[in-house]
Amino acid sequence: MRQFHENYGYDLEKTLKQFAIRELEDPQQKERLLRSLGRGNLQQVTALQDGQEAKRFIEASPQYKTINVFDEHMKPVKRETILREEHQAQRKETRRDLAAEDQPEQRRTHRKGMTM
Repeated sequence: MRQFHENYGYDLEKTLKQFAIRELEDPQQKERLLRSLGRGNLQQVTALQDGQEAKRFIEASPQYKTINVFDEHMKPVKRETILREEHQAQRKETRRDLAAEDQPEQRRTHRKGMTM
């Protein structure tokens, strides 16, 4: 088991705020969830996915400063599926900006009179 201390820079509570998880709305449930995830446990949560509630399992992933999400059959699910709407819009905008930066400038090269 690998341990990551507070100085590593992983803030579990801040990370969880990005996701639409019902248990974060109740202070007692939130505290239990944070404590359990902090110990390295897998925890069942109710997440809002595509406008509907779905049971998901999450675990903290401090090495990558995020969480891992699984469905009810313990198959990995993309964490983006349970992101809050404002974070989804932000990710799309960032992705679009990055794609625009990656596009090389199109140069027109006309070579007239060259034969092989």
